[in-house]
Amino acid sequence: MLDLKLIREKKDWVEAQLRRREPGISLDEIVALDTTRRNLQTANDEMKAKQNAVSKEIGNKKRTNENADALMAEMKELADTIKAQSVDLREYEDALMNKIAELPNLPHESVPTDMDKRNNQVVRVRGE
Repeated sequence: MLDLKLIREKKDWVEAQLRRREPGISLDEIVALDTTRRNLQTANDEMKAKQNAVSKEIGNKKRTNENADALMAEMKELADTIKAQSVDLREYEDALMNKIAELPNLPHESVPTDMDKRNNQVVRVRGE
């Protein structure tokens, strides 16, 4: 399986190499899925950080016998949002991994770019 980081950093080069094997291949969908997944992950991480900060604030209010009901209701809504977004995030991750798994391996530099099978070179013969 190809490395997602390699696809992200050298998309044009990877695409050119893969087109040596399959001329119609495109990595645009993989890059789009990765971008969406990364944006969702960032938003999810930010919400979790906010949840942690507010949870500490709720703990401090409870220790000082202050009312924390409004914050607790807000955190309940935030927790539901995080849970729903985590499901979306997993779906994007699964779709992304499935698309990457469908890609062929990068051909070696010595492999000719000619798609005509008659021009293949015999490198080694074993047996008869």
